[in-house]
Amino acid sequence: MSTVLQPLSAGLRKALARANPATSAEVAGRMQVCAAADDAVELLIYGNIGASWWDDESITAKSVVEALQGTEASTIRVRINSYGGSVSDGVAIHNELRRHAARGAVIDVTIDGAACSIASLIAMAGDIVTMPSNALMMLHAPWGSLYIDGNAKDVRELAEEFASVLEVFGSAMAQSYARKTGKPASEFEAMWATGKDYWYDAASALAFGLCDFVNDEDTADEAADEPTTDEAASALLQGLIASAPGALRTNLRAAFRAPASASVATDAASVPRASAREFLPATAGALTGASPMSIPTNTAVADATAAATAAALAALRTRNTEIQAMAGACLDNADVQAYVQRVIAEADPDVTAGDVGKEILRLQAKGRQPLNGGARVEAGVDETDKFREAGVNAILARAGFFKGDEAARARAGNPLANATLLGLAEHCLLRAGISTRDMTRDDIGMKVLAAGQSTSDFPVLLENALHKVIVANYNAQPWTWDRFCKIGTLTDYRPHGRYQLSSFSDLAEVSQSGEYTNGTLGDGGKESITGKRKGRILELTPEVLANDDLGFLIDLAGMLGRAAGRTIEKDVYALLALNSNLGPTMSDGQPLFYALRASGTNIDGTAAAPTVASLDSAASVLRTQKDFGGNDFLDLEPAIWLGPVTKAGAARAVVNSEYDPDATNKLQRFNIARNIVRDVVSSPRLSGTRWYLFADPAVAPVIEVGFLNGIREPQIRQDENFRTEGLAWRVTHKYGVNAISSIGAVTNAGG
Repeated sequence: MSTVLQPLSAGLRKALARANPATSAEVAGRMQVCAAADDAVELLIYGNIGASWWDDESITAKSVVEALQGTEASTIRVRINSYGGSVSDGVAIHNELRRHAARGAVIDVTIDGAACSIASLIAMAGDIVTMPSNALMMLHAPWGSLYIDGNAKDVRELAEEFASVLEVFGSAMAQSYARKTGKPASEFEAMWATGKDYWYDAASALAFGLCDFVNDEDTADEAADEPTTDEAASALLQGLIASAPGALRTNLRAAFRAPASASVATDAASVPRASAREFLPATAGALTGASPMSIPTNTAVADATAAATAAALAALRTRNTEIQAMAGACLDNADVQAYVQRVIAEADPDVTAGDVGKEILRLQAKGRQPLNGGARVEAGVDETDKFREAGVNAILARAGFFKGDEAARARAGNPLANATLLGLAEHCLLRAGISTRDMTRDDIGMKVLAAGQSTSDFPVLLENALHKVIVANYNAQPWTWDRFCKIGTLTDYRPHGRYQLSSFSDLAEVSQSGEYTNGTLGDGGKESITGKRKGRILELTPEVLANDDLGFLIDLAGMLGRAAGRTIEKDVYALLALNSNLGPTMSDGQPLFYALRASGTNIDGTAAAPTVASLDSAASVLRTQKDFGGNDFLDLEPAIWLGPVTKAGAARAVVNSEYDPDATNKLQRFNIARNIVRDVVSSPRLSGTRWYLFADPAVAPVIEVGFLNGIREPQIRQDENFRTEGLAWRVTHKYGVNAISSIGAVTNAGG
């Protein structure tokens, strides 16, 4: 069951983050390290592993590493009584103990009570593992929880990805059990695949190789100093109740009003265990190795525990879901975001969704004045979002932007599915408290465009729809510039320097009695790139609204999106076309492609169409380029062929042929230029016969397209329009284009 863990997708990272809000304080675990007289230290691990909502006395990997840091003790005695917790913390604790074992320390582990789930993996770090005859150990596969929003495809993909993550954790854990027991890791992976919990008393753990000794010594002399089983259960119960928040604490106290004489189960097989997921709040950790501790008391109390806990936590999950849905559209407000995160993290069920809604409204209204000097009643955030989403879907479905199943989903259950553009405007006016009873079509158009700039949903849902169309058409544009250009980030509109360092001077030989001499760093080069704003105005007039020219509006937005993508493409190729297709003038006053630089020529002097010989020759020129100071060769490999469309076919034939396509005798001579580049790029914007070889832009970038603040897509904003009685949107794209280095590309005049 070996699985390779790939980088987590953005969707899974979001789901894990929503399932596991960051805690605001580090948990300081119930962990002690005591020095012993015989060159030993004792590490006490009692409680849950990793930071825990349920237990404020849990043990983190960080606390263990810090506690053992610097110790040189020859023996580390580890005492464990834990039902598990975080997989990553447990693995880290196990590895920290094995690091001390590697330096020669003896890891002496005793399981005082229970070592379950990830706590049993920590026990596997022991060179010697001892269990009293009444101690328990439990092994199972890691499990976790996600908070996923999306359709069936989204949920299925994220669930499958998360399952792969869990399998990798399980595979990693199996290695530690295999090291201790001598059994193959596959045996433990097969156990994980069943999804079961595997419980072992001391005798069965010894037989399976999980421990080395069973301690059956008489402990009667110590009994007077130890709490009875009933007392221990009662103490554990009281600690559990005290650590629970608000209403959950009240429910638990009511559930545990059991007779004092209730019998206590002593047989390990009869210990009642509530489902782990019944004990986890909505903010529980995503990768946990065990359920929180079950209470070792009679069956009636255990059943009451599970029922009361499940009911209280189900209510808490429902409340958290309502809060997250309610706050969704307001999280751009920093005060609202901080408040919601705090409420979720504190998990106090006494704070209701209604309480949170009132506070969100207060935070949203802070510092704002009523529009037009008056006040009006609006629907809640959730209802407004639903209306706007329905309006956007209706616009895009009617305009033909959505196709097939996507269009059907946009119309399904949508009350605005058949609304005209004017009808949608009327809906927005009515929602804003403006009566349309005596209005003509022109009146409605004039009113919604005037009032819409301050009070109605109409400009918002139109802006959302237009932005979707613009971005979709922008991304659908078949540009080629990003296949051979570096993509950078600009912070403002000033020139941003791009520096080229020369290499350090060679090491000089030092004689037996000689001295070392100083080296020098050769002069470097500097180019710059400057961001610019480009854009257009998209306008909606009352006439377009009254005539329901929805197609015209959407088509215009689509053309704007395509124009934004096309503009970058044109700018890049216009840069290459300068100086008779030798590129822009660099800081040294010479064009990008120039034969007499210290770094070497980047012009292949033998003009020829793309052939095996000409591509091999150009590649050789690229490989012989030196650093900026001309000190040493960079040995760059070509990655992209770029040229006019009239030469692209010949270039592909050379790159993809197994045998030399230029051989006249047809003897199938091996093609020495096969796969010489990974990509063949052509554009009708390149005229003439000149073609280029580029190195990988991640290795030796030549041309950079830098976007302001890293935003690659065009942005749309409502614009004040005093020229007409309509709405206008400003579509802007902020970027800069320039050559930043002459090293990394070669050109051939072609033929």
